[in-house]
Amino acid sequence: MNTIAVDAMGGDSAPVEVVKGAIKAKEDGINVVLCGDENLVKPYLGNVEIPVYHYPQVISMDEDPLKAIRAKKEASIIGCMQLLKEKKVEAVFSAGSTGATLISAMDIVLTGRKVSSEESYKIGLCEYLVEDGKSLEFAEALALNLSNLPQSCMRSDMISTSEQNGVSIKEALKNEWLLSKKELKRQGLKGADRFVSGKGRHGQPDT
Repeated sequence: MNTIAVDAMGGDSAPVEVVKGAIKAKEDGINVVLCGDENLVKPYLGNVEIPVYHYPQVISMDEDPLKAIRAKKEASIIGCMQLLKEKKVEAVFSAGSTGATLISAMDIVLTGRKVSSEESYKIGLCEYLVEDGKSLEFAEALALNLSNLPQSCMRSDMISTSEQNGVSIKEALKNEWLLSKKELKRQGLKGADRFVSGKGRHGQPDT
C-alpha cells in the first residue's frame, strides 16, 4: 500500500487538526507518516502509532516561499518532499503554504526519478495520453476546443498575474478580487445559474 507524507505543521490549525486527520486516515486504512516538530506533534497522537519525522521549522502563509525554502532547510514541507525523493513515501499532503509546497516539489521534478507517461496519467500529473507523433495534432485540437470556451475569467487571471509583480500579497489579492468582481457581475452569476440548470456540464460548453 502506498504511504502519504503529511505536513504536520502546514495550515492555520496545525498541528492539532492535521494530526486528527492523520489519525482518521490511519483508522480508514491509509498509511501515513508525519513531518514536523515531534515535540508538538507527538502529544496529539496519544497512543496512536504514526511515524513522526522531526522537522521543527515552519513556513508560514505570509512568508516569501522561495526565501523561506532557502533559509529553512528543516521545514516540515521540505521533510515531506525529502521522504518522497528518497522513495520512502509515494505522495505528499500539505495544507500549508502553496508556494512553499510547489517550490519544494520542483526539486523532485528537476532532480528526482523519471516518471513515465502512464504513471503521470495515473497520479494526475497529466490529463491525456496520445500516441507517439500525435502530440502536436492533439494539442492543436485541444487548443481549438478551449478557444470555444468563455475567455473572460482566464484573461482576468492573466491580468492579475501580470500586475502582481512588485506589490504586496495583500495588494495582489485585492487586485485579483477587483478584477474577478467585474467578471462576476458581468457573467459569473448568470453562468452559475445556467450550470445549476444543467447546462455546460460533462465537457459540453454552454457559450
